Amino acid sequence: MLKSADHQAAIVHADAIEPLVALVRSGSSLGAQFEAAVALGHLAYRNAENSVVIARAGAIEPVVALLRSEHAGAQEVAAAVLGSLANGNAENSVAIARAGAIEPIVALVRSGSAGAQGAAATVLGMLADGDDDNRLAIAEVLARSSLSSRWCAAAARRRSRRRSRRRLLRWPTLLVATPRTA
Repeated sequence: MLKSADHQAAIVHADAIEPLVALVRSGSSLGAQFEAAVALGHLAYRNAENSVVIARAGAIEPVVALLRSEHAGAQEVAAAVLGSLANGNAENSVAIARAGAIEPIVALVRSGSAGAQGAAATVLGMLADGDDDNRLAIAEVLARSSLSSRWCAAAARRRSRRRSRRRLLRWPTLLVATPRTA
């Protein structure tokens, strides 16, 4: 299995990281990007050294881009990869936040698939752990999305009330304009 330390080391020493990052960045298909991201996630899993190598190879930005894809599985894998890269690595956590990952991760927590929600919540915790700037950025995104959700709900209630009032105002004219049959 790819998660064993021996296999991870063999793959890294075979210089496979950069081709995998290139596949995530510009793979010929979403499937290729997905599989390359899975491999990177397995290589980074509980391996601090590999996490640093993967981040330095430029994997963070394309994985963040994968977060924004329409494919639920790709979103879940991207969140898991970012979690593996952030796990215990403050430098990677800052780089992930700077790459614009917080907003799509919060969106996944709110409305992703069950697996994506779990992975996204985990990575948010890892990003917030020990970094005040990341905590503040997460709080700002949560506040903005919460306020916008509240604003949208309030606007919908106002529109609904206006429609109800218009219907009530139209009722008398409908009654007067309707010919009576006797």
